[in-house]
Amino acid sequence: MRKIFFTGCTHFNHTNIIRYCGRPFQTVEEMNLVMANNWNNKVAENDLVYMLGDIALCCSVDWICDLLKKLNGEKVLILGNHDSRLKRYSLFQNQFQSINKQYIIEYANQNILLTHWKSTMIDRSIQANFYCHNHSKTNEYKVENVIYYNVGVDANKFAPVEINEIHAW
Repeated sequence: MRKIFFTGCTHFNHTNIIRYCGRPFQTVEEMNLVMANNWNNKVAENDLVYMLGDIALCCSVDWICDLLKKLNGEKVLILGNHDSRLKRYSLFQNQFQSINKQYIIEYANQNILLTHWKSTMIDRSIQANFYCHNHSKTNEYKVENVIYYNVGVDANKFAPVEINEIHAW
């Protein structure tokens, strides 16, 4: 059965993110390898992965596309603040089922808003907001009737998180 995963703010190849976020890696090569291995150990070829932005920095479009081809699963991208320059390249676009600024999915009769930044303007039809932008180590809380869940790698052991792993469900 096809599984659904979420991840974001991977910042592959971004040396400075190790220091900025206190990531437990000595080198960017180690970080890239650990995150790619974690990804492929959890995600199968036919699974679906929603990537909530900021895939990679400090590298070419070709490098990013080669990386994406090596990562298991079909991918949907929610654009992050570091992805805008990439969306104009057809080679990059071809790595995804779709590329969106935000996206709503329905799961277990709940509408989940997928965004890069945590959304403060939530329509009443939305029960959850999955996001990643703040690089926080915490991943779940509730405000009024909306569940907020940080799917970023910094809060999820540097791996995608499967929808059934999310405590709210």
